[in-house]
Amino acid sequence: MKIELAKNYGFCFGVKRAIKIAENSAGSQDSTSATIGELIHNSLEIDRLKDNFRVKTLKNISELTDEKRAIIRTHGITKGDLERLKTTGIEVIDATCPFVTKPQNIAEKMSNEGYEIVIFGDINHPEVRGVMSYSTKPVHVVLSQEELASAKLPQKVAVISQTTKKIEEFMTIVTHLMQRVKEVRVFNTICNATEERQRSAKALAKEVAPSGINVNAVSAGYIDTPMNSHLSSDDVAEIINEIPASRLGTPADVAKAVSFLASDDASYINGQVLRVDGGWQG
Repeated sequence: MKIELAKNYGFCFGVKRAIKIAENSAGSQDSTSATIGELIHNSLEIDRLKDNFRVKTLKNISELTDEKRAIIRTHGITKGDLERLKTTGIEVIDATCPFVTKPQNIAEKMSNEGYEIVIFGDINHPEVRGVMSYSTKPVHVVLSQEELASAKLPQKVAVISQTTKKIEEFMTIVTHLMQRVKEVRVFNTICNATEERQRSAKALAKEVAPSGINVNAVSAGYIDTPMNSHLSSDDVAEIINEIPASRLGTPADVAKAVSFLASDDASYINGQVLRVDGGWQG
């Protein structure tokens, strides 16, 4: 069997970096490390770090007990939590992705210069909550142009994006702001890892299609799994209210989508990214 690999695949730079940091944090057999929130969105990898490197996962800093080291997840934590963590005396290891640290620094710098912050992203996402906490001015978090239209904005804003959003959607927000606000500072904080992988899948699809091989991808929205256990019941209810299908996705929904794409019924579908999100763009 010949296996063709896409040009870009697997874990992105930030995830690889965080895993290596967690592995290197392992101490003696009676010494444990803990991540504040899930280090990455991969339960198998989190279990491996727990079993092989004694790295356990906590929901928040209040669950710390006798751990020797606290590891900050790739999405980061709030500025207040980080400051409180540093007063506990525990060793703090920061595995926040550098692409996430960038919007944190921008929010802090621009708000200190008098700009209110507009974030294109999901207010319930830990990355966005962390970025919000660095601003000293009001923060407006929106997922669409319609949400932005109802926001009360000053004449001086700085706009950034959740790192996993699409550049085309971000530019829609920027265009709206340019037409409405006198001074707009735009910072492209989108990480292109996801887009690169989607482009690579489409390129591979074109390459192997003449051989009768199909290459497609599934992009899942909010799926009801333990990786979202950090959200409160109110947060989850708010997300469900935003999803047109009025419910959370399940692993079975994703499995059925993959099963369909792998079936003969999808033989003429190639180079596509199938969104499994109930119509939600979160």
